[in-house]
Amino acid sequence: MHLLRKFTTVVRRSCIVLPLFLCVTIVRAESDLEKVLRQQNSGTVTGYVQPIADLFGANMHSGFNHTAKIPTTDFHFKFEIIGMAGLVSDGQKTYRAKAPAGFGAPDFQTATVFGGKGTLITSQADPSLQYRGSDGVLSTTIFPFATPQITIGHLYGTEVQLRYIPIPEISSAKLPKITLFGIGVRHSISQYIEGSPLDLAFGFLYNSFTIGDLITVKGYGFALQASKEFSVLVLYGGVQYEKSTFTISFTSTDPTATSPNVNVDLEGSNVVRGTVGAGFNLGFFKIFADANFGAIIGFSGGIGFGF
Repeated sequence: MHLLRKFTTVVRRSCIVLPLFLCVTIVRAESDLEKVLRQQNSGTVTGYVQPIADLFGANMHSGFNHTAKIPTTDFHFKFEIIGMAGLVSDGQKTYRAKAPAGFGAPDFQTATVFGGKGTLITSQADPSLQYRGSDGVLSTTIFPFATPQITIGHLYGTEVQLRYIPIPEISSAKLPKITLFGIGVRHSISQYIEGSPLDLAFGFLYNSFTIGDLITVKGYGFALQASKEFSVLVLYGGVQYEKSTFTISFTSTDPTATSPNVNVDLEGSNVVRGTVGAGFNLGFFKIFADANFGAIIGFSGGIGFGF
């Protein structure tokens, strides 16, 4: 109940709103992030953005499963608005950055993208020379996102899920182009088990997320899902293996950089997650919420309409 109350608070504050609004909210921060990234070099950018790589990867792979029951008769269609939110831990607000030559220790602790002010260090050889790590640009303990999702089935107990958000560049607001594409395929396992007490399904999902010209996030996952219906109440859960890659490519303006060209691939920390959740199936209308446990702790939920 504590987790559900916490999730309800997260949803109320940031998730169950128009997905376009949430995307623009995040992109505004990302536009600031792009400016800060160009000030980084290949030795500092990895630790600075690793936390956002972890949270992007975790959020992208959330919210695909609300029930393992896949109808094996007739056509079915659902439209859903799904919100996801990863929790930002205190450990994701600082990191050990590489110090320029002549500044004493080889590294120093400073702010990540989710941190506060960057740390100022002084040259041992010349105290008048100072170097400061970049400030954080996302001051939050919750990293949210939302997306529409369409589910279509069935073909031999198989259904397809689609996510797509195209937002063009908004020059007046200095917002870069943003595109999300996701696809999931789920197949009923319980249809082969006569008298199974649970609905079981296996799923595969793929996501691609681009922000401007600097950032691309791609990932995939495999999931084993289970659920049980009690009248209108649906209890569900699952185990998922996933992988995400956060790619950054830009030209650095840092005068201490050994090379201006920065190309970095970061792996998301979430590899295995467990999901537990509950929903209400009220015929044409559905509502659901769940908690996700892995390297990143997060929540997802939303509303759906369909038959």
